[in-house]
Amino acid sequence: MKTTTSAIARICGGRLTGRDSVIETFAFDSRRIACNDRTVFVALCGATRDGHDYIGILRQRGISNFIVSCDYPLPELKEGEAFIAVGDTLAALQAVASHMRDTISGKVAAVTGSNGKTVVKEWIAALWRGKEGLFVSPKSYNSQIGVAVAITMCEGDEALSVFEAGISKPGEMERLEGMIRPHICVVTNIGEAHDGNFPSRGDKLRQKLLLARHSRAIVYCSDHAEVARAVTEEYPDRDLFDWGISPKARMRVTGCVKTNTATHITFTLSGTDYNTTVPFTDAASIENVLSALAFYACLDVMEGGDHLKGALSATGDLRPVAMRLEMRQGINGSVVLCDSYNSDTGSLAVALDRLCDISADMPKMVIMSDISQSGHLPERLYAKVADMLRHHGIERLHAIGGDITACRQLFEGIPSSFYPSTEKFIEQFDRSSTAGAAVLLKGARSFAFERISRMLEVQRHSTVMEIDLAAMCFNLNYHRRLLRPGVKTVAMVKASSYGHGGVEVAAALERQHVDYFAVAYADEGVALRQGGITTPIIVLNSEPSGFAAMIDYSLEPEIYDFESLELFRSDVRRAAESHYPIHIKLDTGMHRLGFAEDELQKLAERVAGDRTLSVRSIFSHFPSSDNPGQDDLTIRQIEMFDRMSSRLMQLLGDKSILRHLSNTWGIERFTQAQFDMVRLGLGLYGISPFTDRLQSVASLKSVISQIRALPAGERIGYNRRGVVEVDSVIATVPIGYADGLRRALSCGKWSFTVNGHKAPIIGNICMDSCMIDITGIPAAVGDEVIIFSGNKEIVQMAEILDTIPYEILTLIAPRVKRIYFD
Repeated sequence: MKTTTSAIARICGGRLTGRDSVIETFAFDSRRIACNDRTVFVALCGATRDGHDYIGILRQRGISNFIVSCDYPLPELKEGEAFIAVGDTLAALQAVASHMRDTISGKVAAVTGSNGKTVVKEWIAALWRGKEGLFVSPKSYNSQIGVAVAITMCEGDEALSVFEAGISKPGEMERLEGMIRPHICVVTNIGEAHDGNFPSRGDKLRQKLLLARHSRAIVYCSDHAEVARAVTEEYPDRDLFDWGISPKARMRVTGCVKTNTATHITFTLSGTDYNTTVPFTDAASIENVLSALAFYACLDVMEGGDHLKGALSATGDLRPVAMRLEMRQGINGSVVLCDSYNSDTGSLAVALDRLCDISADMPKMVIMSDISQSGHLPERLYAKVADMLRHHGIERLHAIGGDITACRQLFEGIPSSFYPSTEKFIEQFDRSSTAGAAVLLKGARSFAFERISRMLEVQRHSTVMEIDLAAMCFNLNYHRRLLRPGVKTVAMVKASSYGHGGVEVAAALERQHVDYFAVAYADEGVALRQGGITTPIIVLNSEPSGFAAMIDYSLEPEIYDFESLELFRSDVRRAAESHYPIHIKLDTGMHRLGFAEDELQKLAERVAGDRTLSVRSIFSHFPSSDNPGQDDLTIRQIEMFDRMSSRLMQLLGDKSILRHLSNTWGIERFTQAQFDMVRLGLGLYGISPFTDRLQSVASLKSVISQIRALPAGERIGYNRRGVVEVDSVIATVPIGYADGLRRALSCGKWSFTVNGHKAPIIGNICMDSCMIDITGIPAAVGDEVIIFSGNKEIVQMAEILDTIPYEILTLIAPRVKRIYFD
């Protein structure tokens, strides 16, 4: 929605300095903003980051418009720049969003609840069969920031706009409702999420229901007794549209008959029977579908029409909602970003931001389809799309579909190719053109872009490990909040980031501005540099054979004895370098590597005043900071490190040297050991015995490749150790000990998850496959199988194997494809 800098200042009571210019986009993430004179950057202040710190960088990149706090010292403005000074930048953004909400002419709906909000919102959008326009907020844009930004994305003339609202503490929903002000409020359910932030679950539910305080109708499931009671008590005067199995429900569900792959649903509404079939069998998906259908039934009651009939005609096309963009390794050294469920301008903007985020210096290519059911005239719609592509610096467009092809003249200046169908694209596309590019696939469901995805991806083993980069960044920032101001962070990415993937993980963490990376060997550091990583990298196991490569790629060695010191100094001199950074390792009790206390004087004599080397940091290693039984030893070690490092710094006469000792457990348990820097390892990947607040990062998944029924008495696998005790159904899964699934988990010691049910391993695990018992579980060939999902299962597997989570993760073989989400 367009506005101006002067209008923004007027709406939020700010002070405009500089020009009055047109604004089309509000941005708050400095890493995901392209150069455009119609973008305004909102400098938000978070728990660990202050947006004002990035204004200088953005000005260098050509961003001209800023919303800043009143106490921010304005720089000398360049020609064309504008600064709007406000008391609170988030409140200013929300005030602008609230003002823009007033200009939305159609119906506005909002979804809240503990679970299923995003899915219900996305399925309401997928079932829309109106003739007019639809806006749906991008996935999970449900926060104080996300809702505000989503509202600014609206054009204003949509017939239906659907938002999602989530809260984590009291007071938040009042602000969200002030922006959204929905005509229809959909409440999914109430669960335990964020219970600890509210006096009671009932209080949390009442806070969520504030979303409906100005609405005309509320849609909810009367089977959730707590929700039903609260809704009827809080809003007895509203149009309460409940659904459920109760005979009193307005939309009464009379049957759910399941097959292996679908559910046939029947319900009664106003004396009329309805039926539909959905491609899901799990209870959560069925409930979410019914919430979406109830919304359309409510919409019919409010304004007439036949929206429910149109929605019912589309339920068979529903698919699971991809909650995140999928980043995959493409052919010819490319990266493929997949977002092929919904196609709308809101989600296109988010996907383009992400493409720019991951592409660095890579050429950027977009393959997109017609945007379905936007409700806007094609000329207006694709003119906006073309502007978005130019704004993000897209260097090549491949467009598929009749509507976008008819508007090809709007894409002038962008090298483009147009195709009438996905089949024609696959037939004519030159796959070599993706070499070294970052490629966004953005297609409506009907265009079946999964075929293009398969064509452009590196052919992969059907067993994959999914990595949630957003969860990893959450874990990083969780630990940052435990640090004193100014303490720096080293992210441990050795052993391919503990099995999660080297360059991809490092790139995500580099965007979070970690101060250092640490790897084990030089070749790991070289791979990161070749992948475009520029952050300083410490090599912890510095071998003389790798010194030359380290110097070539600006890697910084750990120096742990006099021999390595002299050998590295010699290689630096041969390379004609000076003041090369090194990191001194002290032995404070682990006795693996490092200088002893009685060697400090000699070490200082060898290093002090040397123009060849420069000591960047002094560090040591905790052997047992995770073991409360050895806390006395750990405390003595902290004291020893403090004494030794202080002595060495005094001998060197350099107070600028960084000191670091703490690992993940040290960060959480020993604040006195933070010194100048900490090293974050396993906690980054979501695993800690000391907190349950970390988010899960890795999930190992495969598929069913064959199913067979076996009679009682049959034996399975090598050495015939698997015994079928009763008539059973057995599935083969393509994962074995060569993939990192330890053979010791054979014969029922571990179970996979198939369609929500546990399926034990039967017989011995083979090199490339294993068998599981799926008796009584609805399943088909090709169905997903979860080997482990999240940190709790990784810890549980480690306990069964009498090992540690590090080993579970690092044993996952390279042939198991890593898929990255954000």
